[in-house]
Order: sequence, then C-alpha cells, then structure tokens
Amino acid sequence: MTAGAQLSFLHFPQPLTSREVATNMDAAVIPVHERVPLDVIEVVLSHLDDVNTLRSCALVCSNFLPLARPYLFRGVVYRPAVPSRTFKDLLAFLATLPEPSGFLRAVTVDGTTRDGLRKLELSIEEIAGALAQLPTATRITLRALHLTHSVSAVASYPTPAPKPTRAVEMVKIQDCIIIRDAVPFRHFLSQFGRIDSLVLKRVVVNLTPSPNRMTALPPVEVQLGSVFISAVIGPSEVLMTMFDGFDAQASLLSISVVPHSGRADRHGLGDLLSPFRLVHTLSVNVLSLTGTLKWFIEGHGNSPPPKLKHLVLQGWDRPDLTTFYSLHTLVLYHTTTSMVKGEFATLLYSGILETNWRLLSNAPTSLRHIELRFQRYGPHWKDTIDDLWAIDDMVPSHVLWEVMDAGTLTRFPELVSFTCVLCDGGFIEQWGPIKELSATPRSIHSRQVEFDDYVAFLRDVFPRLHAAGRLRFKMSDV
Repeated sequence: MTAGAQLSFLHFPQPLTSREVATNMDAAVIPVHERVPLDVIEVVLSHLDDVNTLRSCALVCSNFLPLARPYLFRGVVYRPAVPSRTFKDLLAFLATLPEPSGFLRAVTVDGTTRDGLRKLELSIEEIAGALAQLPTATRITLRALHLTHSVSAVASYPTPAPKPTRAVEMVKIQDCIIIRDAVPFRHFLSQFGRIDSLVLKRVVVNLTPSPNRMTALPPVEVQLGSVFISAVIGPSEVLMTMFDGFDAQASLLSISVVPHSGRADRHGLGDLLSPFRLVHTLSVNVLSLTGTLKWFIEGHGNSPPPKLKHLVLQGWDRPDLTTFYSLHTLVLYHTTTSMVKGEFATLLYSGILETNWRLLSNAPTSLRHIELRFQRYGPHWKDTIDDLWAIDDMVPSHVLWEVMDAGTLTRFPELVSFTCVLCDGGFIEQWGPIKELSATPRSIHSRQVEFDDYVAFLRDVFPRLHAAGRLRFKMSDV
C-alpha cells in the first residue's frame, strides 16, 4: 500500500464551532453539585473513612458541608489530660454544630498526655457522667487510662439501683490499668443495659491491699452479645470476679480469646472465663502460643529453627473446654505468613496445627460446628500451600493433617459442619495496633485465586470430612 493510500484512512476531526466551544466552556464551570445529584454525592461520602478526605470534601462548597459533616464527626476523641481537648472543650465544639446528636456515634476517651508518655488517672464516675451527655454514642472506647472509682460513690453497694436501659454496639477498654480490683470495671459496665461487643485488649487489673479491699462487688445486669479478650493480666482472685454473675444475663454468648505467650496472660484466661458456662461460640487464636509475632511479621532472620516441642502451647498444655457444656461452635485460626518459607514455615504451621488439635480434642463432644479460619500476614504465595503440605513429611511430626481429619469425625458424632473460612485479612485488626505497621501487605494474587488454591489443598488433606459432607468453604468477609 502506498503512502497516499495510507493517508486516505486517517480521520481528521472537524474543528468545533464557536457555539460548541461556548457550550463546553459553560459545562466546565457548572458546579459539580449541579451536574451530579446531591443524593449521589452523599452515597459516595458515606463510603469514606479517611478524615482528611472528608475534611476536604466539606470545604468544596456550602452544599457539600452538610453532607460531609455527619460522616466527619460520627466519631470524636477527647483527651482529658491535654488542654483544649477536654470533655468541656468537646461539648463546646459540639454546640457549634447543627443537631450533633443526629450523627455522633463513636466516642473515645484517650488518657495519653501531650508528650504521650503517661496515662491519666480518671474515675469511672467522671467518664460515666460525660457519656451520659452523649446518649447517641453507641461505640465507646477507653484508651490509655488508669481507671479508678470514687469510694463514696460505691459505698452503698449492694443497694438495688434502677436497671440501666442504654444499649450500645461496642465498649472497648484498651491499654488501660484498672486500679482497685475489678470494682471500676464492673461499675462502668453497670451503666449499660446491653453491650453487643465488649473488647478488652492489653489490660492490667491491680489488687487493692486487704485492709482497703471491698467485699461487696457492684451488681451488674448488663447483657453481653460477645466478649473479646486479649492480654488481660492480674491476680487470679481479681480476674475471677470481673465477670462474676454475668452468666445469668448471657444469651447465646460468643467469646473470642487471643492468648499471648506470657505465662500470666495464659493463666489469666482461665480465671476470666471461669464464671461463664452458657457460651454458644468460642473463638481461639493460638498464634502467639506457637511462635512470636516478630517471626510472622519480620521473619526469623539468622536465628536457627527451634524444636517443635518448644513451639506447642508453651505451658498452656491441656486447656479444658468441656466446662462450656453449652458450646455450639468452636472457631480456630491457622495463621500463615509470607515472611517465612520452607522448613521454618512448616515448623510454625505444624505447631499451630498441633495446638489447634489439642483444643479440639478437649472440646465438648456435643459440638455442632467447627470453623478453621486461614488468616494470613503478607501476600498469598503458592509456596505457602507447599509449606502446609510439608507438615505430613516432618520427622518427627506430632500431628498430621489426617489426625485432625479422622479425629474430628470420631470425637464429634453430632458435627454438622467443618467450615474452612479462607482469605482472612484481619491480622492487623486482631493483633494490632503494631508500631510502624498499619496494614497487611496486599497479595499479588486475587482473593479468588487464593480461595481456589486452599480449597484444592484442604479437600486433599481432609478427605474423610469431605466424603462425609461436613467439609465446607467460605470466603472471609474480613
């Protein structure tokens, strides 16, 4: 084809007329809220969580401000130890907003000082009084506080008080020290009628010297939906009283525990859970009983692989779950990481498998449902599947995949389902916050590829459960 013939196929757009140019210029200067319905913009804003982005949206124009404000101020933080950030300052600020009760849903009381090195001592009565002025808050967090109580305020116990009616979605107590036994904790919970989710993370409970110790505990009639416990330590005699009497208020209670490697934390779990009997669902993540978080996040470096016997349970040898006679569902975690591969990874995964099996073999035989959640740190690699497979080739190996496969069917004759929940990306949410680590690295493979890889692997290692129709698979919503 000649050059002239090639040119005949080229298309040169016709120049715009002056009217078309003017029309395009007018469209460019029309405000976005006149081109896009405000209802659509509000839907977009409702999916934003980043405060800086919402703040920028609020400054676009006067029409955007009332749409962005409810999402920008649905959660607030006040810091009693920092001038201009106290609860009084918060109320003064909220007074400048039109109808703040229409959108305020979450409140955090942060006790860190301006230098971030100390925690503020604050009485439960002061916190309860502040929260009473924010009745629409349904997600409440107490963080970095020394929690105490006024002795005069609780001197009348056990005098009956009006039953509280306030219902909230979540109460979280994190990085706090509870002073004077379990009294401040119980007194705080007594302010609520129902708590859907109670979260305790990294909490220390102190023991009051005998002469000053209160013999009467504050009565608590709160109904709990679920309880999450991670790294709660204190004297046994105190921990056993934290939830004393709560069981009578429980209805289909779910408990999640994330035991840490410290001996005090492991023993404290038994004390905390001892008052509960009517537990419907129990979730246990045994990762830190089998290795250290540092191995999973940073790798093992030049350290030699430890012996398998040093990785299993670390003293939490025979946890007795049979006391939970009403247990219906047991949720276990099998964590993997992209930071460790080969023999070291297989060793870690073997330890987790054995720890999970010890929990299973000590669960009530009436168990109906088992969930095994495959949570990962880092991207999904197909090598991870090979490392999991290699557990069966370990010499010596305490527990093989087939032990869990055959043993589960034998121990639980009423078992309805053994569900493997795959692609769980909630590592940081469960173990964090971790310094200088805010998110789990993304996988180079799609979640569907990861899901399919695990389905093929698990059908091979659990052939009996699969043949019996018990083995099921589910994509994690985390």
